[in-house]
Amino acid sequence: MTLIAFYRGVKKAKAGLEYLKLCKGSEYGFILLRSNYSIVRIMLPEILYIESMGDRIKIYQSNRKMLLSPTGLKDIAMKLPFDFVRVHNSYVVPFSRIWAVKGKTIHIDEIEIPIGEKYAKDLFSRIHL
Repeated sequence: MTLIAFYRGVKKAKAGLEYLKLCKGSEYGFILLRSNYSIVRIMLPEILYIESMGDRIKIYQSNRKMLLSPTGLKDIAMKLPFDFVRVHNSYVVPFSRIWAVKGKTIHIDEIEIPIGEKYAKDLFSRIHL
């Protein structure tokens, strides 16, 4: 590894740590995310579900607003409290919002979200089935 590559890695890690500090509000009932060249506060109880779109996420809220953020699903899942559960490679949902589970599908309001094979065991253990 060259000194230049090491410096780039340190710079990237430092930026990630600053971003984590920015998103530390989850213990207060909200998170801060980048969206449309600004930083937006999102109240956790308002989140219906989070959908991944590659290196970005869409956050669907109960007021029917949708927010697009240049954050990966893995990154946001680590910042969310225990109530949020990853149910698919592309979806994170608040456990308290799950209305029904039918087969390999979760129902939140009128929305159907698939359950991935990789995440089914963890979800069903939280439901105690």
